[in-house]
Amino acid sequence: MPSPELIDHLVTTSTSSPFSDKLMVFHKMDMFSMRVRNFGNSVAVNGRRDLALMYANFLKDISGFVHDAADIMIENGWMETPPEAADREDLSSN
Repeated sequence: MPSPELIDHLVTTSTSSPFSDKLMVFHKMDMFSMRVRNFGNSVAVNGRRDLALMYANFLKDISGFVHDAADIMIENGWMETPPEAADREDLSSN
C-alpha cells in the first residue's frame, strides 16, 4: 500500500498566528459546548449506571472548561455578560 501524503508543506516557520485569539477561544468553547450536549444525550439514552457516572464526571469537567472560556471572552469584551439577577442586598428600599 502506498503511504499517505505528507503535509509538511502546510507547516510554516511563521511566529504570528493566522487566526485571532477571539476566533480560537470561540471555537474551543463551541466544541466543548457540543461535547456537553453529546454527553447529556448519552446519559439520557444509556441504561448503565457505571456509564452514567462516567458521563456525569466528564460533564462536570467539561462544563468547567466552557465556563472558563466564557469568562475569558467576557473579560476581553468578546462576549456580553449574561443577564444576572439583581443583588437583593444592594437594592435601595423605597
